[in-house]
Amino acid sequence: MYFLLYTHNQLVEGKEKAAIYDLENSTITNIPNVIVPIIEEMRSKTVDEIKQKHAPDNPEIIDKYVHYFLEKELGFYTTEPSRFPKLDTNFQYPGTIQNAIIESNLNTYDEIKVLNDLDELGCRYVEMRLVIETEAAVLKLHKILTACATSIFIYVDILIQYNSICTEEFVTDLQKRYPKIGKILVYNAPKNEEISDSISFVEDSFQALEIAQKQTSKYIVNIAFFCESLQFNTTYNKKVSINLKGQIKNILKDTHDYGNVNTTNLIDVCTSAEFQKWWQITPDKIEQLKDNPLRYALFNPFPLKEIAPNKFQILDV
Repeated sequence: MYFLLYTHNQLVEGKEKAAIYDLENSTITNIPNVIVPIIEEMRSKTVDEIKQKHAPDNPEIIDKYVHYFLEKELGFYTTEPSRFPKLDTNFQYPGTIQNAIIESNLNTYDEIKVLNDLDELGCRYVEMRLVIETEAAVLKLHKILTACATSIFIYVDILIQYNSICTEEFVTDLQKRYPKIGKILVYNAPKNEEISDSISFVEDSFQALEIAQKQTSKYIVNIAFFCESLQFNTTYNKKVSINLKGQIKNILKDTHDYGNVNTTNLIDVCTSAEFQKWWQITPDKIEQLKDNPLRYALFNPFPLKEIAPNKFQILDV
């Protein structure tokens, strides 16, 4: 009899321990590094052969691990291991850009042109961080959201500061008018309130929300994120941001930019080798992550710095 992990359970080694990612149930189980090559060898050797090779004087230790994995529903016995191929971890996305963040006061650059470019780049998810202080800005927002209606965007999330214009009535009306809107978060509000599943008011400032995000470790355990992490940097890969000044960045916290949307073609930037260089920096090349068995599940929202050729560090900003 052979013993295999289910295909959706993936082994990842670290410096001091290893982990099994259950990509179907979004859980992680820590295991000793020493057991990893044994589990991998079980694809070609029976459990009895494994015992004879690795624990002839103490075969119970192999039984103990197999029983543990069975209890955790991580694996199964089989007589035909060849019927269960390894997971295809190739990551593919049908577009140049997947996610975009746009900061705007609706007065600095042509947001509709930017959104049209993102549509052409294959972007599916947009987050708009808006400052709306005038009726002219409100009118422009309606034009922007109307333009989004015919785009390939799956949803457009909106973050907005509370003021006399951005009230509950205002954002509720936006949600009803424009089906592309996903979630609306209004910060600096008078009180914390959930208006609906998709509309929230919070007392926190935007800076406080960023600090809270920084202090919260976020692990994502699923097939898509795992496969992307193996090949790319999930912070940078297929992402673009436009700040309040119109500067083009990979992520907003980057210290460098690739020009301004008022004078630089967004599509040219996003398809350039220089811009996409950062997409290729996998967790194995990042000093703080390379030895961590959880490196393919960790979402890091902070920028990177190159400290040596092919060697990078997370900047604490």
